[in-house]
Amino acid sequence: MSVGFDTKEKKESIRNYGSIDVYLNISFRETHKQPSMMKVTIEVSESHMLNMLCNATYGNDYLEIVDGEGTKVSEWVKKTPNAMDGYDLAECWEPRVFAYLKANKDHEFKFLDTYSEDVVGLTWENMCGGMLKMSADQASHMSDLLDGRDDYITADVWLQCSLFGDVIYG
Repeated sequence: MSVGFDTKEKKESIRNYGSIDVYLNISFRETHKQPSMMKVTIEVSESHMLNMLCNATYGNDYLEIVDGEGTKVSEWVKKTPNAMDGYDLAECWEPRVFAYLKANKDHEFKFLDTYSEDVVGLTWENMCGGMLKMSADQASHMSDLLDGRDDYITADVWLQCSLFGDVIYG
């Protein structure tokens, strides 16, 4: 018996920020001529996404925060009651940016891509889209995340998928 897996991105999932729909094409070649399709929904917690943001930016050599972006987020935190409730290490910039982006779909946090010298923006929608892209095109990294084996490389793949729509560096 052979089993094959094929993931397909589902566009509607971008609206459901708490989970990623992954379709597994499971083929039992000895018993069926046609593979059967099974839908699997994978929950990706906010803590996973925050952890990915922290890991991806630690030691990153191709992104710099655009001047004024940190101040913009800090001012939003000061003006927004309870903005950081429930977040560990609320004094760090990553949880602040995470809360800022999650709070409003129009919020954007800008980075300078030092390799191309382009300014790229991170939004809640493209963070979630990056998870979808990683699940569809980078299954081994998605597996690492779900199995608790994620590291800087896994997080960097996710961040590149979020910012650029694909892995463009490394």
